[in-house]
Amino acid sequence: MIKFGKELFQDHVTQVITILASLALAIVAQKLSGDIANMSLTTFVKEGYSSIIGSEQLSLLYNVLLPFFMYILSCACLLWMGITNIITCNHIEEKSIRFLKVLLGFTQLLLFGVFIVMEGKLFMYFSIMVFTVVILVFILHYVATVQERARTSQ
Repeated sequence: MIKFGKELFQDHVTQVITILASLALAIVAQKLSGDIANMSLTTFVKEGYSSIIGSEQLSLLYNVLLPFFMYILSCACLLWMGITNIITCNHIEEKSIRFLKVLLGFTQLLLFGVFIVMEGKLFMYFSIMVFTVVILVFILHYVATVQERARTSQ
């Protein structure tokens, strides 16, 4: 992967295009997820459920899985470019270009970290939502069973 990355990311235009594509993927993923990754957990619990239930357009595919995979693809590209830039900086003779290459690599790794945190928050919030819904369904099922037993025993 590093060898292919060295060949692919030698050109600065390719790196800029890949960075812009990664940012675009992350922005689209954020919008598809309903901007939930920017909410705190308490705000998500207070307002997120009502907005999701109110919109009646929650789709596991479009609101959870697609943004999740878009964040993963964006993170993978940034991580690959960042590691490649840091590893290949030793092969450059000019110190100013070497410094810029290292700076670019660390910036890409920083963006990777930011996107992985957003992806993690998105995954955690929807996991909490699914867990809560499952618990509520079990509680409703239990209450219905208890009521049914009470009716049949009378």
